[in-house]
Amino acid sequence: SRMHSVMQEDTELAESFMDDRSPLPSSRASLREVSYDSFTTPSYEEKNLQWRSRARRSTIVGAILAGSILVAVGGSLLFGGDQKPGKAPQGGGLQPKLAGAKIHLDDSPGGGPGIKFMAIGDWGCSTNCPEIASADTSQLAVSQQMRRAAETDAGIQMVVTTGDNFYMKGVMSDHDPLWKEVFTERFGEIDLPWYAVLGNHDHLGVPEAQVSSCTDLGCPDLPANWNLPFFNYSLVRRVGPRSTVQMVLIDTWQLAGSSSNVPAGDTTGDLPAGESKRRQAEHVRWIDETLKHSKADWLIVVGHYPVYSGGEHGETPELQSLLKPLLEKHNVDMYLCGHDHTLQHLQWKGVDYVVSGGGALPGRVGLGDQHQTRFAVAQPGFSIHSVQPDQMHLTFVGAEGQHLYTYTRQRRRNSSARPLGSAAQPSRLAGGGTAKSKNTKT
Repeated sequence: SRMHSVMQEDTELAESFMDDRSPLPSSRASLREVSYDSFTTPSYEEKNLQWRSRARRSTIVGAILAGSILVAVGGSLLFGGDQKPGKAPQGGGLQPKLAGAKIHLDDSPGGGPGIKFMAIGDWGCSTNCPEIASADTSQLAVSQQMRRAAETDAGIQMVVTTGDNFYMKGVMSDHDPLWKEVFTERFGEIDLPWYAVLGNHDHLGVPEAQVSSCTDLGCPDLPANWNLPFFNYSLVRRVGPRSTVQMVLIDTWQLAGSSSNVPAGDTTGDLPAGESKRRQAEHVRWIDETLKHSKADWLIVVGHYPVYSGGEHGETPELQSLLKPLLEKHNVDMYLCGHDHTLQHLQWKGVDYVVSGGGALPGRVGLGDQHQTRFAVAQPGFSIHSVQPDQMHLTFVGAEGQHLYTYTRQRRRNSSARPLGSAAQPSRLAGGGTAKSKNTKT
């Protein structure tokens, strides 16, 4: 199958990519003090009981965060040896490496040069959202169009989620019925690997229950194509003989807490204030170091909360103060997110901000003075991203398969070229800016 082909290629490791990396930061020693050994390791059966009761949730949260920090020092995620999704790596447990960590590279199977992926956010409603009448039919329509796109375009190699994978309060374990109702029954026919991030609704349940990594606690019983190895992780894919794209997938809850519309502060979940600030600082440091050491020709960050948005939730103050400066400093090409149940393209200081949150729930656009807006529409849909050696293409697809908007960005990293890109046939939209809108079926 295409999914297994991509997964097999994804185990190719290219050490040469990391050979010219800068030395590890001086903070490495302090980061290494946080390790799996700092936490108890109950059996897998006990872990599931803990998930269901949430009585000892902090133990597992700590272990997952420790893994994120260990991986951060290496600048990437490493699956040990010939590990397959859902299988324990040889030697037991996930083995993040520190110095000389390897990054997954992929030879773009089945589509020639470049890589193409679909992105969907705020999609976690099927029959589990009865209070929102349109959610079930919208999600079903979007899932059908995604399946159709995957079947007709052999170049599409994976799916990226922008969070809120399960409404309204996440999942409680790897055996939660929502895995079947929301994911398997609606998206099971899309034979591609999925790479996920967590949203605020996922954190209202047990977010660790969505983590796919095998650890000393055991291996979760999740769908084989579901990938969320840590709260933060990084992927590198080849898009040409000498070109790569790096995707840095982050948990914005750890930066902004339970609300994206409050002043910056200690809002990270139900943690004590001091612990909240510590985690926020650790996640910012992880993101900063990962972006700093990237040698990729294209650099994409994926999260849940938006930096800029003219939608129903709007911009996120915490991300504007903590994340936005890093995106600009490290020459990030695109920040891809959800949270607002819309399809939006915004642009500011060289960064393309893409909101792909139309997976199920109704939203609104045109709120606030968003002069960064190039395109905005409040209707169900998803996005398709094609990354080539010198160009990156964005297409928004509606629930009926129509192409709502297309945009092309020229490569700027590792290149003397400076223009951002263009959207054809501009038209004025609510929320400001210019965009191209057309109704061609995919």
